[in-house]
Amino acid sequence: MKKPTLLLSLLLGASCLCSCGPGQPEDVCSCGREQPLHANLRDAVEAGNLQSVNAFIKAGDNVNSVKLNKEPLLLHAAREGHTEIVKALLAAGADANAEGDRTNTIPGNTALARAAEKGHTETVKVILAADADAELDVSEAFYYAAKNGHIEIVKVILTVAAGNRWLPIDDAKSWAKMGHHTEIVELLNDVKLRNDVKLRNDVELLDDVEW
Repeated sequence: MKKPTLLLSLLLGASCLCSCGPGQPEDVCSCGREQPLHANLRDAVEAGNLQSVNAFIKAGDNVNSVKLNKEPLLLHAAREGHTEIVKALLAAGADANAEGDRTNTIPGNTALARAAEKGHTETVKVILAADADAELDVSEAFYYAAKNGHIEIVKVILTVAAGNRWLPIDDAKSWAKMGHHTEIVELLNDVKLRNDVKLRNDVELLDDVEW
């Protein structure tokens, strides 16, 4: 009996891939040219396929309970800089504060920190924009951005922090200096100077208050 040709094997494989499994969104398992098959939401996020991600979300998949390498999907999408997928996950209720697996070796323990560490400025902006209640800890992201020379992200976080969130200015400056990121060092020197002046002014104002 002859073995099937390569072309026939590919055709047979394609026909198998086109069959929809129970509960699988129809537009995900279709054989359209633009839409590769993904078995589940996790695979779709890992592949960076926004169309598949949206289809699984529409079908009711829980974006917080599904994990990728034991971690929330949002962390993976943020680290890869898949900004539109990050938007989709957040819109579907993904927890922006969710933490990763501390036993792994990937830098950063939140989606914001992962995006900042890799220099994905637009992704950082999207995550911060979703933080309407200012609950996110931005310090880790700030540290990684400075350490790796991502000055635009440093500026974004400084703007968002705007005096009402603690930032590790000295630590970030030290790491920026070690990485020879001169622009960031100069920027943080200026920020620290302005913060010190503001602190002195606040103390002077308190001294003038009649108790």
